[in-house]
Amino acid sequence: LESHQRRSAFVDIDVADLLQEVHQFYLPLAEEKQQVLALEIAPSLAPVSGDRELLFEALANLLSNALRFTPEHGRILLRAVDDGGATRIDVIDNGPGIAPQDRALVYQRFFRGGAEAGHGEGFGLGLSIVAAIVGLHGFRLRTDASPDGGAWLSIRCVADALH
Repeated sequence: LESHQRRSAFVDIDVADLLQEVHQFYLPLAEEKQQVLALEIAPSLAPVSGDRELLFEALANLLSNALRFTPEHGRILLRAVDDGGATRIDVIDNGPGIAPQDRALVYQRFFRGGAEAGHGEGFGLGLSIVAAIVGLHGFRLRTDASPDGGAWLSIRCVADALH
């Protein structure tokens, strides 16, 4: 991923289709944990130029972490919105969140902030893979707190990466 050799696989991707596919894949796991996995997609989003397989993997890693850290009966939102001419994909949960001092560090390989915060496990390689995929695409990744204190992770597909 870090060598940028995969850019030749970039195609126009329908964000709505991609999110629906990821949502359908993870919905049974959320139901098994008695979690709500909601999907919201803004109408008329521009296609994103990228490697569909890698973007699926990035979203899968974000959702996997959200499912792992969100409690039973919790809520996870997978959403795509128009953000000032760019497409922004959000994964928002109402789990324990990511401590402000850890937000810049969670994308490092094997970062254990989650374990130190008492959640029993760290973030492993998943978020470092997300960061590499997002970087390859020239997108921006943001980590914040959700309104209910959980995690809010966003991938912003910047204008020069859109068609």
